[in-house]
Amino acid sequence: MPSRQLQLQFITQVHQVFPPAHITFVHATPELAAATMREYQQVCHRQGAARLFAAIGLPAPAVVPYLSVRSNLLLNGEKVPFHVLPKAFREDLDFLNRPAVALTTEQSLYVQLFRAILGGRQLIVMGDFPATMAVQAVRAFITLAQTALRQTTSSLVVFTQDETLLAANAQHQLATPPVLSA
Repeated sequence: MPSRQLQLQFITQVHQVFPPAHITFVHATPELAAATMREYQQVCHRQGAARLFAAIGLPAPAVVPYLSVRSNLLLNGEKVPFHVLPKAFREDLDFLNRPAVALTTEQSLYVQLFRAILGGRQLIVMGDFPATMAVQAVRAFITLAQTALRQTTSSLVVFTQDETLLAANAQHQLATPPVLSA
């Protein structure tokens, strides 16, 4: 098992590629995105940093349907204070107490993202947004994600083919997925 020092060096490398507290958009086909996400997960595991990695997206195996939304959010612990969540999520008791089985696609993405942030994951990756998500819903997700990430050292990497999304975020986009070395 790698030492704590090697883990820290690895996370430093990750943050050089994917700046902390930011979203990076990476141009990738769904196949390339899936392969890269698996590779990043394997590299994190080899570096002893598996607990610092999270993948979010659909299908949502990460959401436990019989638990409440609040329980799902805190499933990985609370290494980051709950107050980093947007106020609308923190204070909506009906939403927090709802069984996760009742979540919409969009809500599931929020729960997965916020659980990763609260759990202290440093590298959070996701595939493209579902085609069923309206443009306004994608923008709202990105805005809320940016707001939450600014209060952390987590990096969100979104793999997408959406040229409009890439162009709208040109300052935070990469043409190809970078290699993370082990």
